[in-house]
Amino acid sequence: MTVHRPKTRVINQTNRGRPAAHTQQEVEPVKEGHPRDRVQSLQDSRTWVPSRDAVLRSHGKPTSRLLARLTAWLRPHRPASLAGRRRAAPRIAFVGFFEHNGGSANTLYGYFRAAQRLGYDIRASSLGIVDPVVQAMIPVAETEWEPDLMVLVFESHQFLHPDAVARIEKLIPRSRRVVVDQDGMYSPETRVGADTNHPTADSQASWTSLFDRLSDTILQPCLNPVTPGVRSFLYFGFERQSSPATETASRRAYDIVYVGNNWYRWHDLVWLCRGLASVRARLGRIAVFGKWWLDDAIPLYEEQTYSDPAFLRDHGVEMYPAVRFDEVERTMKQGRLNPVFVRPVLNELGFITPRMFETFAADTIPLLPPYLRIAVSLYGSEAQRLCLPDEPAGAVLSILDRYADYVGLAQEIGAKLAKEHSYEVRLAQLLGFCR
Repeated sequence: MTVHRPKTRVINQTNRGRPAAHTQQEVEPVKEGHPRDRVQSLQDSRTWVPSRDAVLRSHGKPTSRLLARLTAWLRPHRPASLAGRRRAAPRIAFVGFFEHNGGSANTLYGYFRAAQRLGYDIRASSLGIVDPVVQAMIPVAETEWEPDLMVLVFESHQFLHPDAVARIEKLIPRSRRVVVDQDGMYSPETRVGADTNHPTADSQASWTSLFDRLSDTILQPCLNPVTPGVRSFLYFGFERQSSPATETASRRAYDIVYVGNNWYRWHDLVWLCRGLASVRARLGRIAVFGKWWLDDAIPLYEEQTYSDPAFLRDHGVEMYPAVRFDEVERTMKQGRLNPVFVRPVLNELGFITPRMFETFAADTIPLLPPYLRIAVSLYGSEAQRLCLPDEPAGAVLSILDRYADYVGLAQEIGAKLAKEHSYEVRLAQLLGFCR
């Protein structure tokens, strides 16, 4: 099988981890009234005077610390090119490998939507790789565009061309660059079974060298970093893209839906299917949406993307292609229940993943796996009611029997996440790293 990449300006030369996955959907043309058109005024005018009312409208009652951060950043850190303006909106560039059906494009979209509400100017950078579908929905900065803060986002793939690294060093001081290490590549080798953050002998040294060259500020999405020199920044956030539905649970198309690509997720899905086998006849439809579930493993990455469609069909699981990043929550919403699965090495490192927030934002009931050790720290003690035991059948039936009660529980946790982990809060935290 040949793995196709989207056509982009930058060609990757080094791949020490997860491969650049091929796209599966047609590129949609930009239509009149498209979100990219609606942000043109934001790109053309960068003058902004922040107000307390604007912040309150954006994400509820902020803390005085948050307001102080927003205001303090704007005064001393205005770039010289904007010195003539009374007050300039922050300009933030995200450099990453953004695909429409994988990775953290939905997270970038959350930052972009929050920026629109706050009056910030946020763009994906063409110094990274941005596939055409993402480009149609999020503005892309040319290589000469000078931001006030550059956020370099990495998973397990070194996507930056050496020329891009050199251009970044000339474009913006390292004190205004931060690295977000989503997959623990700056950390020492960690292994759980076959899964590891460093698959080769020279992997850690290569990643450490790259990150240290790019920035002094290395951020990891974990509550308590253990790697020296790393700071905590959860990166992912809570963004409810629509109001909670008023329809009854009986009108959902599925009892259980999982939205996610099969990168070390096969073991989790097998566990759930076998655990529900004894009560499968009492459940409705079950579906999985994502790449690499249809026996389409990637050459050289067969273990990471292994699947057995016959096993899934035997357990009544329907399989569908990956959905576009802005359709993740809407697809989750079709199911009464949505399990949260975490890649083994990320769970071992205590890392946050986007689904830990997105599932609570999707107007469904999250099913937390028994191995998720950070559930109480992240969600609060009430989240224990959503944690499945090793034998999940009885717990799943109990949740469905008392569905309204668990809907209320999920909404209470969601309200807490909206207050503490919105993308407006994340932006304030990001600006706090800028010196």
